[in-house]
Order: sequence, then C-alpha cells, then structure tokens
Amino acid sequence: MKLAHKILAPVAILAAIAILIALAGMVGLNRMGDAAHRMADDSDLVIKTSELRSVSRALQRDALNLIFEPEAGRASIASRFDGRVQAMEAQLVAIEAVVGDRDRRFIGLQREVIRALIRVRELALAGKTDAAHQAFINGVRQAERAASELTDPMIDDGIAEVAAQSTGLEDTRTSVMGVMLATAVIGILAGVLLSSLVARRGVIAPLGRMTGAMARLKARDYGFDLADAGRSDEIGAMAAAVATFRDAMQETDRLQAEQRAAEERTLRRLARRAELVKEFVDGMNGLSARLADEARQLETDAGALSGAAAETSRMTASTSTATDRTTANVQTVAAATEELSASIGEISARANETASTSGSSANEARRTADQVSQLRRTAEEIGQVVALITDIAAQTNLLALNATIEAARAGEAGKGFAVVAAEVKTLATQTGRATEEIRTKVAAVQTATDGAVASIERIVGMIGEISSMTTSIATAVEEQSAATGEITRNVQEAANGTEQIRQDVQVLDQTATRTHDIAGRVGGFSTEVSRRSGELRDLVAGFVSRLSESEAAA
Repeated sequence: MKLAHKILAPVAILAAIAILIALAGMVGLNRMGDAAHRMADDSDLVIKTSELRSVSRALQRDALNLIFEPEAGRASIASRFDGRVQAMEAQLVAIEAVVGDRDRRFIGLQREVIRALIRVRELALAGKTDAAHQAFINGVRQAERAASELTDPMIDDGIAEVAAQSTGLEDTRTSVMGVMLATAVIGILAGVLLSSLVARRGVIAPLGRMTGAMARLKARDYGFDLADAGRSDEIGAMAAAVATFRDAMQETDRLQAEQRAAEERTLRRLARRAELVKEFVDGMNGLSARLADEARQLETDAGALSGAAAETSRMTASTSTATDRTTANVQTVAAATEELSASIGEISARANETASTSGSSANEARRTADQVSQLRRTAEEIGQVVALITDIAAQTNLLALNATIEAARAGEAGKGFAVVAAEVKTLATQTGRATEEIRTKVAAVQTATDGAVASIERIVGMIGEISSMTTSIATAVEEQSAATGEITRNVQEAANGTEQIRQDVQVLDQTATRTHDIAGRVGGFSTEVSRRSGELRDLVAGFVSRLSESEAAA
C-alpha cells in the first residue's frame, strides 16, 4: 500500500464514521420527519375539523338570519351563506382526502347538515319562514347534533394524538441525538485508535527506523538491515534508496581504501625508485669519475707511448745511420781495420742502447696494452651499468603504465597522477634512448680498444723482434771485436748482416711510426672517452633533475 493511502486511511476511517453518523442522523431525522408529518396531518385535520365546525355554526346563524331578518336584508345574507357553503364544501373535500373510514361517516353527516341548511335557505328566501324555521329545527339541528357527536370526539382525539405525537417527536429527537452523540463518540474514538495504529505501524515506526538507519549511515556504520526495503510503499522505496546509498558509500569507502593503499604502494615504489636512482646516480658518478681517471691515465700513457715511439724512431734513425756507416766500413774494412774496430764498438754501444730502448718500448707497450684492456673492462662495466639503466627505464616505464591504469581507475582524482605518470614514462623513454646511445658508444669504445690492444700486441711483438735483433747485433759486434782477424774473411757476411740490420732498422722505424700513430689515436680515444664520460655524467644529472622536477610537480 502506498504511503499516501496509509495517510489517507485515517481520513477515510473518519469520513466513514462521519457518514455513519450522518446516516444515523438521517434515519433519526426521517423518523422525526415522519412523526412531524403525521403530527402536522393530525393538527391540520383538527384545525380543519374545528374550522368546519365553525363554518357550520356560521351557516346555522345565517340560516336563522334568513328566517328572521326582513326580506330586504336577506340577499346579502344569502350571498354570505352561499360563500360559506362553498368554503364548507372545500373543507369537506380537504378533510375527505386525509380521513379514514370512521371519519367518512362524519363527512356524510356534515353533508346532511349542508343539505338541511340549503333547504332552510330556499324556504326562507321563498318567504316560507315558518316552514323554514320548522325545517331548521327538525332537519338542521338534528343533523348538526348527529354530526357534533362525531366532530367533538374527533377533535378531542386529534388534539390528544397531536399531543402524543409531539411527545413522541421529542422522544425521537432525544433518541436521535443520543444515537448520533454515541455514534460520534464511538466513531471518533475508533477512528483515532485506528488512525493512530495505522499511522504508527504504517508511517511513524518505519520512518523512525529509516531515521535511525540514515543516522548510522551518516556515521558510516553499514552494519544494519533495512527490513522495510521489501515494502511496496514510498517507505519501501526510501529504504531501497538508503540501501543503495549504503552500498554505494561502502563501495566508495572500499575504493578510497584501495586508492589509498595504491597511493601508498606507489609512494613506496617511488621511494624505492628514488633509492635505485640514487644508487644508480652514485654508481654512475663513481663510474664516470673512474672512467675519467682511466681516460686521463690512458691519455698520459698514450703520451708516454708516443714519446717512446718518437725516441724509438730517433734511435732507429741513428741506428740506420750507424748501419750505413758500418756497411761503408765493411766495404773498406780491408783498408781500415782499426776504424772498423771503432765502428764496431760504436755499433755495439748503439745496439745495446737500441736493445735497451726496445725493451723500454716493449714494457711501455705492454703497460699500454694492459691499460687499454682495463679500458675495455671499464667499457664492459659501463655496458653493464647501461643495461641496469635500461632495466630501470623499463621498470619505470612499467610503473608509469601501472600508474596510468591506477589513475584511470581513480577517475577525476587521478588526473594529476596520470600527468606525472606520463612525464615519468617520457623520462623513461628518453633514458632508454640515452642508454641506447651510450651502449652504442660503449660498443664503439670496446671495438676501438680491441683494435688498440691488437695493434699494441703487434707493436710489442715487433719491438720484441727489434730487441732480439739488437741483441743479436750486439752479440755479433762483440764477436767481431773478439775476433777482428776474422772480419776480413767474413766481410761479405758482415756486409750482408749490416744490410739486414739496415732493413730491420727501417722496419723498426716504420713500426715506431705506427706506434706513434696508434699512440696518437689512443690519446684521441682517451680524450673522446673523457668527453663521453662527461656527457654521461651530464645525462645522468639531467635525468635526475627532470625526475626531481616531475616528482616536485606531482
């Protein structure tokens, strides 16, 4: 039942009670009306009967006046007599319509009186006064006497009936008033009780339960049941709406809790990411510093290698000159043995010096090879760090994607977080591109270092061969010094040997030149590595700065 119907139910009950009271009043009023009509009819009958009797007596007086009045005055009396006869006839017709069988005899007797009076009138107007008087005595009086015997009791009975009906009407009025008052009191009490019951059970109690439920809902206490939700009235609809609000608020609280948990997880991830970034920055700064130190050391070693190569070239040039002189001396050995001996001594000294220089060059070349190998290992470490940066960028990109999803789920509240996530994703993409460029550069460094190591190893081998050759030269010179007598016999062999030495010195000079060139390239490479380490440091600093700015903007 609708709430409006329940509210209108007490009104309908009171209206029904009012209708019952009205019906009871109508019944009582009908009874009173019937009694009043009967009393009015009886009163009218009594009045008309009394008037009829009065008219009858007036006619009797007129009849006597017609008998005893002079003839000149009889016309007016006769006219008045005729009018009263007509009035009496009309009264009889009216009385005849309402009387019973007993009263119809009364009507007949009254008509006898009228006929007797008309007979007296006719005799009196005919001048037969004695006959008229006799007719009045014998006819009118006898008929009047017989009619009066019915008229007087009839009037008395009518008066008594009217009095009784008046008393009954008063009793009926009192009874109707009592019934109406009792009906009104009982109906109003019953209506109030029923209205209170309907209002309390159908409106007040459910509204009280709804008020309590909404108060608990306001306090975010969701542990209540809505028993009125199954009702078919407005309170049931209200209870269903409150249940919907309760479920929606509970779901909202759950989503807010999940959002807070997600934000806490995001903050923890961001804090962890900040720690990783800090560790990464510290590692990159340390690596960059080490790389710069190694590059400076490599540049220093390259300078030393270049100096050693220049010295080797100078020494080989000197050795070439000495070998040329030795060749000339060998060709003129027969003429100047002492000069040959001096030249051999000088050759021995130069050969020893060349052997010493070759050994130093070999050591410097080996140390340069070790440093270049260290540079390659450093490049590999840079590659590992770049891989770590790539992984971090990928994780950051994944975190940004997750943050974007969480922001989309959060709706309007996550728009700012979505902007930050997009910025973080952009930074992660830039970081990935930067690390890919660094990886390319590191691969180029590794390739260059591999080539440098191979070249230096070849230089070391050549310097070793030069050292062996100079050692052999020194040994040969010492042997020649010990056996000068055999020089003449072996002059051709010496010439051949000096020619070979000259060729070897040329090879050594070429090797020294290549060593100088390689040392220059190594120096340039070390400068490039130093510059790249600075770029790497600037790139890391820029990444950290942009990341800090994005976090500050968030």
